[in-house]
Amino acid sequence: MSDHSAGMTETFLPPDLRLRGQRAIIVVTLFDTIAFGTALGSIVSLFILNNGGTSRHIGLLATAGQIAPVAQIIGLHLLPRFGKARLVMHGHALAAIPITMLAMLTLAGVSGTVVVWATIIAVAVFGITFHSGQTAWWPLIQDNTAGGPVESFFARMRTRYLLMNVAVAVSVAVFMWKNPPLWRFIITFLCGMGALVYGGVRMRHVSERPFHPPEMGLAGRLARAWQIPSIRRYVRFAAARVFVIVLCTPFWVVILKNRGLSEGFIVWLGAMVALGNVSGVRMWGRFVNRHNFRPAITIALLSEAALGLAWLALPTDVNAVKVWAVIFHGLWGFLEGGYLMGWTRAMLNSVPSTIQADGFTLSTLCGSSIGAATGFLAGIGFKAIADTSVFGIDCWAVYLCCAQVLFAGVWVIGFRLKGYDEQVPFTRVLTISVLLMLRQAKRMVG
Repeated sequence: MSDHSAGMTETFLPPDLRLRGQRAIIVVTLFDTIAFGTALGSIVSLFILNNGGTSRHIGLLATAGQIAPVAQIIGLHLLPRFGKARLVMHGHALAAIPITMLAMLTLAGVSGTVVVWATIIAVAVFGITFHSGQTAWWPLIQDNTAGGPVESFFARMRTRYLLMNVAVAVSVAVFMWKNPPLWRFIITFLCGMGALVYGGVRMRHVSERPFHPPEMGLAGRLARAWQIPSIRRYVRFAAARVFVIVLCTPFWVVILKNRGLSEGFIVWLGAMVALGNVSGVRMWGRFVNRHNFRPAITIALLSEAALGLAWLALPTDVNAVKVWAVIFHGLWGFLEGGYLMGWTRAMLNSVPSTIQADGFTLSTLCGSSIGAATGFLAGIGFKAIADTSVFGIDCWAVYLCCAQVLFAGVWVIGFRLKGYDEQVPFTRVLTISVLLMLRQAKRMVG
């Protein structure tokens, strides 16, 4: 099936409704940022570690988070009944329940192994309900950007999202500080619950294009999406990226806490990622707008692979580890900004708007299946090599280095993304940029 075989005449939202929808999407994104920064991410990992959990439990936590997007199958069934915006709204509201229950369990004085497993279950249930609604998220973004400038909207959204990420990370880091009592986790969990609910309410202001009920069953719809070459190639690329991400990033918290960093400082590192990201978001936006996604993805993925070598130089002194971690997370955030800007363009190019929900869901299902298996096995492997070394280098650092270098393989898989061959390669962009700089320098001298 060709990339356009599923196509039909597109209708766009009126400019006023599109602008209102974009504003609402940004608000929802900001409150989702608050929710994830106070109730999930490094906070929930630290909560598990503080209750006696190990890297094996962190691996299972990653698995729970990766299994959850499979729930988008549920969302596909519910989408014709609820519509796009209402589906996201209900997903947010229901996702607040397991987080609230986790806070109540902690408030009752339960701790230790029971809480560790309860947390893993709560994250899984949260993910199932949240991602059931998120089935309609990217279709809504596509609805509210089609027919208008895309990069400018994503630049606005990501700039505000990243600034909020910084504010949340700093606030939570100060609040948690060092060796926080469990009641502080309760407060952050309840803040996350409130943010989720409010974000869901704001979905009422998001407009959407008409949804045409599917004429075939779920399996047929996903099979139809897989038959489109552009979607199939994108799915392979996205799944490979998820594989490497889950292989390494969940265990950053474990090794840094093992090297003596406090809970508050580890949470604060999230602000460094956001600062690194926001520092280049406008530059990356202009870069992708000028050169498309190929050179941005090339720079980001190859640089992230090279950054993995930094784990071999992870120091042992606590103060040196702090400096290392700040630089590493800042660089990672900057590179992630470039990758995400290029990835967004590649994804929207690859999935025809006429089967948007099916294409995005297929990608999520494949990525989450790979991620779930990876998280489970990586957690076991990471725990097995604890307290061992190779030529005096911590095996945890060697593992993280080897895992992160695999981003170079993801870059190779991206060669087959739709439009990749037609775009200017990074080497040519670099050559043109150098020539322009030399020309400018010559004019200044002259």
